[in-house]
Amino acid sequence: MVPELNDDFAKQFGLENVEALRNQIENSMNMENTDKKMGEYLQKVYDSIVSSSTIDIEDEKIENRLNEMVAYYDKAMGQYGTNLEGYLQMTGLTMEAFKEQIKLEAVKSLQIDAVTDEIAKIENLLASEEEFEEVANNYARYYSFNEEQTKQFKETRKDELLKEITRQKVSQFLVLNND
Repeated sequence: MVPELNDDFAKQFGLENVEALRNQIENSMNMENTDKKMGEYLQKVYDSIVSSSTIDIEDEKIENRLNEMVAYYDKAMGQYGTNLEGYLQMTGLTMEAFKEQIKLEAVKSLQIDAVTDEIAKIENLLASEEEFEEVANNYARYYSFNEEQTKQFKETRKDELLKEITRQKVSQFLVLNND
């Protein structure tokens, strides 16, 4: 049974009426579309920078990134009721062949990381302690962490959050300053 689209239905979502619900859905769709276009634009900017640069990546870093990607794919496939091992069996690939397939993606992501780090240094866009604290505290509030959980989160995720904040700052810089 499909519920009737009326003001009572909209109120179930904390909205005043159907018009407010429609506006919220439209705004959400517009934001999603804008985010997608921004991601595509940034990918083109990064591709352009990487292709016109010479960036050497150590084999050890490539192997580490490949292992991170393998773990990511294994976890992602778990959402579909399988795992990477099952996927490899179904496709007849070995782990080495799979890693070879994703190696280009791993190298490219490392090159983008290197470009991001260099731009952040040159343009003084590195994440500050204040920015880290703000983002970490926002996570803690969102997930209703207690004081101990917040402390542990900050300790274990600090490098990751600092990197993400810096990446966002560099992305904003590239969008605002790329002709």
